[in-house]
Amino acid sequence: MTLKLGARSVVPATRPQSVLERKNMTNLKSNTLMGENLKKLQHQQWGTITGYANECILAVLKDELEVLEKQIQPHDTGHIHTTISTLSHRIEGLMEETEEDKKDAVSSLLNVLNPDDDDADEKYDYPKEEAQE
Repeated sequence: MTLKLGARSVVPATRPQSVLERKNMTNLKSNTLMGENLKKLQHQQWGTITGYANECILAVLKDELEVLEKQIQPHDTGHIHTTISTLSHRIEGLMEETEEDKKDAVSSLLNVLNPDDDDADEKYDYPKEEAQE
C-alpha cells in the first residue's frame, strides 16, 4: 500500500513478523542490529543514543566499515574496496572537523571565563585523541 502526499510517495513500514522482532524493536538495549561503536554512545538505562552529531555519524561509519571489511572476497569485490576507501576518507575528515570544533569550543569557553587574558587559548593544554586502531 502506497500513500500519495503531494509529490512524495509514502510507503508504510512493514510490521514485525515475529514476537522476537517486536521485542527487539521495543527494547532498545538489546538491539542486535546496532554496531559496537554506536553501542558506546548508548544510554545505559534507557538504551537511546546520546552524543554529538559528529560522534554518532563517526560511530555509524566505523560500524559500517567493519561490516564491509568482513564482506571482502578474493575476487569480484572491487566495489567494496572502493566503498571502504571512501568511508575511510569520510571518517578522517569528520575526525579533523571534530578536533577543530573541540578547539573552537574550548577557545570560546576560555574567552568567556577570562575575557581579559588574550593568551588563555595558548596556555590551555588540549587533550590528545586516543590512537585509532
